[in-house]
Amino acid sequence: MFIELLQKSKNPNNTLVRLYTILCSFNRRAELMRLIQWARRKKLSGPLQAYQNRLIDEEKRLFHYALEFPSLLRWAKYLHRLNNLVNPIPRYVPKGSAAIYSRKFLTNSRKTYSMNYVRV
Repeated sequence: MFIELLQKSKNPNNTLVRLYTILCSFNRRAELMRLIQWARRKKLSGPLQAYQNRLIDEEKRLFHYALEFPSLLRWAKYLHRLNNLVNPIPRYVPKGSAAIYSRKFLTNSRKTYSMNYVRV
């Protein structure tokens, strides 16, 4: 099934890069949802609003992927679910794991994007 998708595409490497990008977007959305729950529990209105805004951006990005690459989105969703079953989410995250969503980090172009719990 997935191999057929790769064979039909003109550039299989580009297809794999898109799949990885969509999968990363699913992971970011899941992490932002966990951060939103944490901010609600701690009653932090500033970080809560920032995380909600970034979640809206991720939802828009996933909607765009759904329109442009529906089959890749479906495969990424299956892989994301499978990954969550195989690698459960840790109960406690390390200190500073939410720093990649700060405004200062997102606007600084010299730093590379790296998530603590990017699961593939």
